[in-house]
Amino acid sequence: MKLIVTEKNQTARRIADILSGGKAKREGGPKSTLYTFNENGEDVKCIGMRGHILEVDFPEEYQKWRQVEVGELLDAKIVKIPIDKALVTTLKKVARKADSVVIATDYDREGELIGFDIMKLIKEVNPGVTFSRALFSALTETQIEEAFANTGCLQENLARAGETRQDIDLIWGAVLTRFISLATKRGGKKFLSAGRVQSPTLTLLVNREQEIKAFVPEDFWVVSAVCERDGDRFTARHKTERFTREEDARSAFDHIAEEGKVTSVKTRERKVKPPAPFNTTSFLAAASTLKITPAQAMRIAEGLYTKGIISYPRVDNTVYPESLDLREVLRSFSGADVVGSLAGELLKKKSLSPTRGKKRATDHPPIYPTRAATKGKLKGPEWRIYELVARRFMATLSEPALARSTVVDLDIGGEPFIARGDVILDEGFLRFYPYSRKKDDELPGLGEGDMVRVADREIEGKQTQPPARYTQSKLIMKMEELSLGTKSTRHNIIQGLADREYASGNPLKPSDTGIAVASTLERHATLVTTPEMTAQLEQDMDSIVEGRQSLEGVVDTSREILKGILETMEESKEEISREIREGMRGAVLGACPDCGKDMILRKASRSGNRFAGCSGFPDCKRTLQLPQRGEITALGESCPECGNPRIRLELEGGKRFEFCLNPECPTWPSVTGEAMAKILGELQGPTVLGACPDCGKDMILRKASRSGNRFAGCSGFPGCKRTLQLPQRGEITALGESCPECGNPRIRLELEGGKRFEFCLNPECPTWPSVTGEAMAKILEELQGPTVLGACLDCGGKIRVRKGKKSGNRFAGCDGYPKCRVSYRLPQEGEIKQSGESCDECGAPIILLDQKGRKPRKMCINRECETNSE
Repeated sequence: MKLIVTEKNQTARRIADILSGGKAKREGGPKSTLYTFNENGEDVKCIGMRGHILEVDFPEEYQKWRQVEVGELLDAKIVKIPIDKALVTTLKKVARKADSVVIATDYDREGELIGFDIMKLIKEVNPGVTFSRALFSALTETQIEEAFANTGCLQENLARAGETRQDIDLIWGAVLTRFISLATKRGGKKFLSAGRVQSPTLTLLVNREQEIKAFVPEDFWVVSAVCERDGDRFTARHKTERFTREEDARSAFDHIAEEGKVTSVKTRERKVKPPAPFNTTSFLAAASTLKITPAQAMRIAEGLYTKGIISYPRVDNTVYPESLDLREVLRSFSGADVVGSLAGELLKKKSLSPTRGKKRATDHPPIYPTRAATKGKLKGPEWRIYELVARRFMATLSEPALARSTVVDLDIGGEPFIARGDVILDEGFLRFYPYSRKKDDELPGLGEGDMVRVADREIEGKQTQPPARYTQSKLIMKMEELSLGTKSTRHNIIQGLADREYASGNPLKPSDTGIAVASTLERHATLVTTPEMTAQLEQDMDSIVEGRQSLEGVVDTSREILKGILETMEESKEEISREIREGMRGAVLGACPDCGKDMILRKASRSGNRFAGCSGFPDCKRTLQLPQRGEITALGESCPECGNPRIRLELEGGKRFEFCLNPECPTWPSVTGEAMAKILGELQGPTVLGACPDCGKDMILRKASRSGNRFAGCSGFPGCKRTLQLPQRGEITALGESCPECGNPRIRLELEGGKRFEFCLNPECPTWPSVTGEAMAKILEELQGPTVLGACLDCGGKIRVRKGKKSGNRFAGCDGYPKCRVSYRLPQEGEIKQSGESCDECGAPIILLDQKGRKPRKMCINRECETNSE
């Protein structure tokens, strides 16, 4: 019997289907990853793993953090532990009867390491079996048949390089994480992490944030004129693009006459080169322009690869190999929705000359489509990624675009002005790849000496802007530039920063905790936060692949470096502890008006609302309300009128306000406008809905920190934990009374269209049946709360049980709707509950379904997932 072992279940199923001509059968039930078929009279079994089957760790005696000195981890033995014991047991059971084994894992360092781990496990139960290696870059019939007809050997040096990274990351991560967590007394789920790649990546974000905070904006003025010629309007700007003195700008503005004269017209045509083929970094950067995060884009790309729809997505290469039949690739997806007809246009070309990038490698070709796909079979983000890959491939085989730039010089009232235009004359590659196309900015036909009418003029005051925060895609490109991480790990590093609550958003903003950890490490363990050591490790691993260094040598060298860092950190342990703990408590906004200690920017543990609290708590309980939107910066001064701290608030769009944190201060009336009115409302405090039915204190309208859903919470928290559900739509007004039946607060709810309802916040109250109607039914559902089934794979929101407006059929939909349109069909009969688990195959939530006449069972919410096939 021949055994084929792949890295993932979908890969195993795809390979078995190709090699068997569609006759392979799943063995062992719907959740099994084992497929069987017959090939030329020989029994063949193909089994899929779930990525790494072994993980590295320290022995059991090193697991208790407080009982083991951190330094002992430097020389501790590293062991390998099965991640999925049941899967390892199945692998060994099947392997006992094998005569030969073909390793068909992904062809990279991680895949080769997984292959070697598989080989070691099989040899434990079948030492005499022979091994071979199948190499492929796409799960197409041609490549799979060729790979299995021409198998080779596992490359030990490649696996050793992957194992080196695994060992070093374990040692550095464990030592640094334990040290700072123990030093700051942060245990359990609140531990602080640090690592060989994580820490320098976080430092990039923190350094950029410090640049932004240190940035001092400079005022400048822009003068422009709207000109008209034969009914066509265009904008011209003063040749002095930025006036640094307002009086100079005002003088130029005052000189603008009713007419202007064209003094010169210059045009030039230029070619815009098509883009280079996709490697992993450029692919993730392009996907981010579609509002798909790197982690999500990588997950989708891997799924499309295992389905045989695109080639292997973890690549550095940006040069198509000569062996890749470009015409055959075009033919392979010429039947696809939308992009298929475009592929047909390229097939009519006599010759295909692809673009080339700067990086060339021999393991895999750049990312390209491998077969046709349709919108109906791929969900929204999947289709967008497939279309992106297909269009990029076609763009690399297309002609350059032709653009025309025009620069017009004008004299308006003796002042020099310039108008610029840019239009595409020939789309070239932009017909296939429109993502990078800018809107045409065409000027009317003008010649030297022509007169134009000035229809309008403007003088605008602006400020220079600080450097922008890193977007996730820009950060990945920066990490590649600095050799931080690999094409396979960079998106996971960024996701890890979010999971540890070190950074959030896109662009990425570091949290107070992230800033405290990175800044402290940069002061006391600089090497941990710089890319040099990590970049050197990448070079060392290349040397291992080439046979010039050994795993043991590189790991030992890394241990010695870390040993020196740890010694330095031990000497400054108290300072490190103090600096991190002080940094984590939040930004200092100013002096407390009661006791003089620092007022710290904090967040409420339940609502997530930010406020200013005195660092002298609990001796001083002074708090100050803060606006919930915008960037807050301390001005470092107290209000001369009332003594409260003064801050600067910057809202989206660049609007800035400077004020003290006392809305009753006499200085406040000088700050007006709609935006400031909203800020005033926020500072005056939250909405009180009524009395708490448990303790009598105020029930406050709050918002959940993660979902953003509003609810009523007792102001006596944490002493009183009473909460009440609230409708998520409509305007809520407190009626100032309690329900005579149940004692809960009564509110008025006004929906769009003017409908009003008055009721108490207890849906089980006897007064509720008197309130009827479809709108109220929806309110009732909101108050009782739709069942949460799990997390959305696309946006991280909550997937809940919902009902169709017209059909009344239940389905699962994301809280992020309409921005996120992820939904799943649900069984219409039976009780559905959350299991708290995610599907190993597709990552979607697992639900518990209890139907009459059947035993309660677990099933993947994704009805198209292969785990649901019978």
